[in-house]
Amino acid sequence: MTCGRIARLYNARKNAVSNGVIELYEHKIVMKRGSGCLNPFSGSGDKQIMIADITSIEYRAAEKHKPGFIQFSFLGGQESKDIGGRIESDENTVMFNHKQQPAFAALRQALEEKMVSYRLGRTGVVPQASTADKLSKLAALRERGVINDQEFEQQKRRVLGG
Repeated sequence: MTCGRIARLYNARKNAVSNGVIELYEHKIVMKRGSGCLNPFSGSGDKQIMIADITSIEYRAAEKHKPGFIQFSFLGGQESKDIGGRIESDENTVMFNHKQQPAFAALRQALEEKMVSYRLGRTGVVPQASTADKLSKLAALRERGVINDQEFEQQKRRVLGG
């Protein structure tokens, strides 16, 4: 690698289930596909995703004989799970085996930290749950019997500012 801006390289190409490489830069990730990848659905070439645009990361840990994956959703992106819903056909996914899992877990953590940092940088405050989210959580607590109806109504008024 000649680019000094790369923080880490996460390579899954040496595994039979592999379908790419992820390079983590300061402000973006680059998913590289090559002719050596075994995923015929995602094609070859590079895909750049700005970290500020990533809306979620789906991660499944690998097991001894079952691959794990890391998948990105982002603004304007369309995940393509058209081949029977198989995750390996998604162009926003890289698969890995259990030996590579620590590196991909580190990638996930680094990206989540960067995502929070970007969101804090934009607003200057920690993101707060919406009123609807708070009411939903209260309703779930009431349904599970953690709080009673009176406590629910009291907390609901507090959330609604009344």
